[in-house]
Amino acid sequence: MVSTLRIISTIDSVALSDYYLWRLENETLYQRMGEVRDRADLEGGWFRVLGGKNTLDKGNHYFKHEYYGIQLGFDHVFNKEDGGSWILGGGLTYTRGKTDLRNSGSGKNWLGSVSLYGVKKFNNNAYLDLIFKASRIHHDYTAISNKMRYLSKGKYHTYAYQIGAEFGKKFMVNDEWYIDPQLQLNYGHIKGAKCRTSSDINVRTSGLNSLIGRAGVSVGREFKEGSAFVKVDALREFSAKYKGTYSLDSGTKNKTEISLKDTWGEITVGGSYNFRKDVFGFAQVKRSFASDVKQEYRADIGLRYVF
Repeated sequence: MVSTLRIISTIDSVALSDYYLWRLENETLYQRMGEVRDRADLEGGWFRVLGGKNTLDKGNHYFKHEYYGIQLGFDHVFNKEDGGSWILGGGLTYTRGKTDLRNSGSGKNWLGSVSLYGVKKFNNNAYLDLIFKASRIHHDYTAISNKMRYLSKGKYHTYAYQIGAEFGKKFMVNDEWYIDPQLQLNYGHIKGAKCRTSSDINVRTSGLNSLIGRAGVSVGREFKEGSAFVKVDALREFSAKYKGTYSLDSGTKNKTEISLKDTWGEITVGGSYNFRKDVFGFAQVKRSFASDVKQEYRADIGLRYVF
């Protein structure tokens, strides 16, 4: 088991990279909800491509994860005569990634999700956004020990879900500029998984519970052709903890427990542009700071078509 211990932290890092990808995915849906919330006439089909890079280098754990994906959906505005008091929609996401691990180890993963979302608008410019998401996560990996002495290949899949709520209120400074403070809370669960590696290590992970709170403010400008904004957020992961059990057929066991509680900030710059009456483009770029895992960048570019 001595040589096996050298790659356990690498296998841990594989699961950690999946967690960080999973928790980021709601961001594009919240942006979409903001777009259609402000202009009820922009209901319809929408399409988005995304890409990003996360890195972790702390203690025995290291990964660099680059990913790209596609997201599409459709939404509908109800009670248009009242300005669209309810907006309901759904989306599908498929994201693929490549993971670089310590000692030239590597992995490939994908995440597929189905999401339902709703927006409730109030007469005083306040709003409530609601999201439910169910996901499947798959990862193939190769873990390598120091000096290339030990190699172990494995693959696993698991399922996860998230529910989230965001409350905010938009204050118009004048006819174009606005300030939009927001509060958000997301709860999620990733099911435990198990696999047997090529080197006969039995890997079992426990279920992970996540509770993330966010407080932020967006400052933006709206004009005839589109909009632009800057958003600053403070976030806190209150509960997530990774637990893994590793065993050999001989009965030898080892356990890992990693707290994922963290506090960090994010800054986002984005905007939208009306190319023609029924086609709208949008984009945003985001980066985190003061976090254990560095979100070096996250970029989203998309189009929506108004029926």
